[in-house]
Amino acid sequence: DEDGDTVQNITNWYRNNISITALYMPFEGGSGASTTEDYSGHGNTGTVNEAIWNISGGKVGGGYSFDGYDDHIDLGDNYDLAGTNFTVCAWAYPTDINNGYLLGKFDVSTNKGFWLRMENNVNWSSGTESGKGMVGVEDVTLDTWQYLCAVINPSPGRSALYKNGVEIASSTEVASTVDNSRSMMIGNRYDNGRPYEGRIDEVKIFT
Repeated sequence: DEDGDTVQNITNWYRNNISITALYMPFEGGSGASTTEDYSGHGNTGTVNEAIWNISGGKVGGGYSFDGYDDHIDLGDNYDLAGTNFTVCAWAYPTDINNGYLLGKFDVSTNKGFWLRMENNVNWSSGTESGKGMVGVEDVTLDTWQYLCAVINPSPGRSALYKNGVEIASSTEVASTVDNSRSMMIGNRYDNGRPYEGRIDEVKIFT
């Protein structure tokens, strides 16, 4: 701007005047120590729990860092993706190998929901039901920004997982998402069972 400060443009996407993002968190203006703003137009503000925001800590401008212990952003039980096709994308900069969630709304009591996370410590993974996920092959890169997108087209459709625009896994067995009462979480699972260590930026859900 005229003062020499960096300005980040935030652009949402619309079709027939309806937002095609169910969630859009660029972690720019409206982000801080307690909350972070949803720019999808749905107003699902996230509650920040100990994750640290830095104005230049993201891939594009601001981003959050997570300690791999208990940090997370709670988005609440506001997302019913049952029976729908959807795409989830996020920039990730992992600093340690673990099984942490980038984003998820998964119920361990039913083994159903949705996740985008590390698996077996070295692979990126996504899916909607235990045993029917998509798993890459030793594709987690530490201390490097990487762009993950999971395209979920429930069976018999073809779902796919991408890293930096390259397909790393696919499946025709990904089940239709079953809604649950758990919170959608960034950087962890609702029970603190999948803490992520590193930075996350530009989290989006397209429907």
